[in-house]
Amino acid sequence: MKTTAKFALVSIVLATTAGAQAQTGGGQITLGASIGYLYPQSAALKAAFGDTVVHVGITPVNSGSRQDGISPSWEVISASKNGSHMLLIPVTYGIERSIGGSSVRPYYRVFAGYSYMDYNISGTSSRGFTPTWGAEVGLTLAKNARVSARYNGFKSRSGINFNNLEVNATYSLFKF
Repeated sequence: MKTTAKFALVSIVLATTAGAQAQTGGGQITLGASIGYLYPQSAALKAAFGDTVVHVGITPVNSGSRQDGISPSWEVISASKNGSHMLLIPVTYGIERSIGGSSVRPYYRVFAGYSYMDYNISGTSSRGFTPTWGAEVGLTLAKNARVSARYNGFKSRSGINFNNLEVNATYSLFKF
């Protein structure tokens, strides 16, 4: 990816996150470190990367000050193995709803947006933007951590289905 494209993508992600925080009254942007497992659904991705892909990233975190509302989300999903590579950067908005008011709070979220894709899987390659959507369920723990499971849907490209299931743990690190 060219430097200009990287800069543009990072700028869009940060502007989206900041704008959503301001609209929802959050005031501050909270970013967290995330680690999780990605379970590809297609045979092509499983053949290229295996049944499970470990991924680490940084993502916006609902700090728990807001019970319900529209929230942004973005993450970086990447894998590389035996000459094949995949980079997915979904940027979405979603409607999130929390259940209960204790320090351990279940939530669910449905979302849609666009994802940047750059991949070369068994000689089939492409890059560009594609629609993405999905749903997430999880637990917010003590306002600074969350565990979740999410389904990511992507429009197929070049006959490859990028849909996947993720299981993640996220911990808040930075507020600014």
